[in-house]
Amino acid sequence: MRDIVKQVFSFAALHGDKAPNPADEVGPSSIATFVAKDRALSPPEIRVMHRVLDTTATLPTIRLALRLVLLTLVRKSELIEATWNEIDFENAVWTIPKSRMKAAKPHNVYLSQQALDIMVALRTCAGGSRFLLPSRYDADRCMSKATLNRVTQVVVEKSKESRLLRRLANAESGLWWQNYVKDSAPFLGVPMPAIRAAMLDWHSARIANVMAPARQVDLALRLFSGRHTEDKLAGTLLLAEVLLPAGAVRPARDLPRFAALFSRGLLYDWNACDWFCTKVLGPMIRDEATLGTDCGAAISSWRDAANLWQARASLVPFVKVADDAAHYPAIAASCRVLIARPERFAKTAVGWVLREVSRHDADFVRRALDADLRCFSAESLTNAIKYFDPTESAQWKRRLAAATHEDKR
Repeated sequence: MRDIVKQVFSFAALHGDKAPNPADEVGPSSIATFVAKDRALSPPEIRVMHRVLDTTATLPTIRLALRLVLLTLVRKSELIEATWNEIDFENAVWTIPKSRMKAAKPHNVYLSQQALDIMVALRTCAGGSRFLLPSRYDADRCMSKATLNRVTQVVVEKSKESRLLRRLANAESGLWWQNYVKDSAPFLGVPMPAIRAAMLDWHSARIANVMAPARQVDLALRLFSGRHTEDKLAGTLLLAEVLLPAGAVRPARDLPRFAALFSRGLLYDWNACDWFCTKVLGPMIRDEATLGTDCGAAISSWRDAANLWQARASLVPFVKVADDAAHYPAIAASCRVLIARPERFAKTAVGWVLREVSRHDADFVRRALDADLRCFSAESLTNAIKYFDPTESAQWKRRLAAATHEDKR
């Protein structure tokens, strides 16, 4: 406001209307104190940013642009408005004209081989546009500044969560868990109580009051893109312990997105899969009347998925409703499909769920065994009949051994 008033009175003076300029009496220091922005990313933070960029869902050109900012240290606006005539590929120099520099002086950016490689990739993606980063909708215009800002914010939030979990990591514990799951997924070694505490503190301090519920669900799903199991468990806990109780999860909108966690390869081992099934999907089936959607039918339909873990997820959540006969038709349908699959973790899902159902309806389990006994493995059968009396358990095991022997003849 001071600058505007000062310009108005200066303009009037130039045209002969001289009057005391009240803005001259107001010093800049009385309005605001300038605080230098001297915060810089440390080398470990830059490494985290690069790693998180790899797992952030965005366009390849935006990912390349953010890498180029890290490599060249230019302002985002200087990159977004850059044109190809500023780039000298032969001498590896990018000359930013003075018209686009804050200091109103031309500035040379000397390009490393990494930066040059990114420039070449951007040139390919830009087609015939004169801009390094053209708009998706108009090649004669540059990309919106808001585009990079939005993706930067996502990367920053994911990086904060990533650093937080890594500070809690225990290498010995991580190696123990990796051995426990047969190296099927990498672990940092952060215990579950610490993951829960870190997630709740992070949500309360940075997310709860500044982000709409739908965007919080988006953020929870982005955690599953993390490389380590703890990232996926943090996403599971955020959904299960914060967003589901708050009513932020909408089955019609979110169940297809949950299915995509499996099809995209973001949930790919029994540990993270089963946590997600029992903490998120199971309660959705149990509370489907409140949610207003037949979640059980939707989740059970995943039984025909080619992806093993999505197929497993069609059945494991039903351990939460093993006492409810209304869900037994869906359980029976998924059991018949999964027990016929050759994979160990398809069959163990059947054994687990039948074990829990046997506490409430042993005859249901007997019918399932009679129908498909030849498809059971010894492991899945042992689990299914865990609560049968010893005499009946021995009979089922003898029947399976006889069927297996006959099939081998």
